[in-house]
Amino acid sequence: MRYCLLFCLLNFFLMPSVFAEGEDEVEAEEAEEGEALPPPKSIYVKLKPSFTTNLRTKSKRKLSYIKASIQLLVKGEENATELEIVMPAVRHALITYLGARTKKQASAVKHRIKLRKGALKAVRKEVEAVIGKPLVEDIFFTNFTIQ
Repeated sequence: MRYCLLFCLLNFFLMPSVFAEGEDEVEAEEAEEGEALPPPKSIYVKLKPSFTTNLRTKSKRKLSYIKASIQLLVKGEENATELEIVMPAVRHALITYLGARTKKQASAVKHRIKLRKGALKAVRKEVEAVIGKPLVEDIFFTNFTIQ
């Protein structure tokens, strides 16, 4: 009988701490589920080989061309992988866009900003048409030569 009483008293004093530990674990699990995931890592996708295409000219005797190394900025590995799948369409969009420019449109600094924005718009439009979402965040010309 004495042991029974001792057992009951111990259970009475120890049980709240056992239940409290369980509540802490539940609260910790709920906090982990509620935490926001870290933002996806920015990835630069280098387009290889570099682009070389003719520029639009009025004269048939004098040809101009542009050579450019381009990198695309995407968010996350998944988007980079999806972009690799549609790379032929991306390259086509860039060659078409760049080939429609004149030497004047590609050479002046203020025109290069417009050229960059236009190229980004062309790439986003093509990627969205194929995949359904514009994966490309930005476009960078890392080498740019006009002749």
